[in-house]
Amino acid sequence: MSILLGGAQSPSLSQTQFQLRIENREDVQRTFAIFPGFYNTSGLFLIKDGSGAVTGVRAGNFSGESLTNAGYPVDFAIDDTQGKGFDESVPIMFSMNPRCRIDDIRQFIKTGNVLWVDSLKVISQNVDTFNGLLQFAQIDPRISSAVGLISMDSFLTPENLRGDRIEWNFGNRAFGVSDTTLMLATIPAAVNATTPTAVNFLFTFRSQQDEMRTSIIDQRDTVAALFPNGIQSV
Repeated sequence: MSILLGGAQSPSLSQTQFQLRIENREDVQRTFAIFPGFYNTSGLFLIKDGSGAVTGVRAGNFSGESLTNAGYPVDFAIDDTQGKGFDESVPIMFSMNPRCRIDDIRQFIKTGNVLWVDSLKVISQNVDTFNGLLQFAQIDPRISSAVGLISMDSFLTPENLRGDRIEWNFGNRAFGVSDTTLMLATIPAAVNATTPTAVNFLFTFRSQQDEMRTSIIDQRDTVAALFPNGIQSV
């Protein structure tokens, strides 16, 4: 299997950022598809009024059913759910930039574009977040794809733990996110009945000019190179 990697980056080239927020309101840990690849994540979900009474159903693009059926257990794919009246079992998910929604990023990738990630920050006030896993795979519906399991707590060092966040800078080994990229993350249960566990994922993408210089290397080597201390299994 293979995953896309970027070539060397010029520091003079501009970068863009995308930050999404997930709030888990349930009393159990949940797994989210940050990048769900090509899988269909549409579904119908309950909506409620201000009193909590069910008033109907609404379409959403955050179902984990197809991914789970394919062998990648997922509770939710990311989508824009804030302010849409979904049942409280549905997490609150939204982009920090209202002009660039989660759905905009997903549709951009699904239409054949590749986003090259130079750095990733995971930000949360709940330190249990950093005991979770990140999972990566380059997926193909014809075969069973190997999954790299990355333990975030292996990065709890003075160099990349800054209070409420962990940061990875990939330098000139940026990885490409395409419609065959699967990235999963575990989010801890809510702190209590009134305080959800909120986690922000801040991606820094390299400029379009530098995206042109790419190479392909083996997925195992990619995960080992990007996360040298965090491999659990591949």
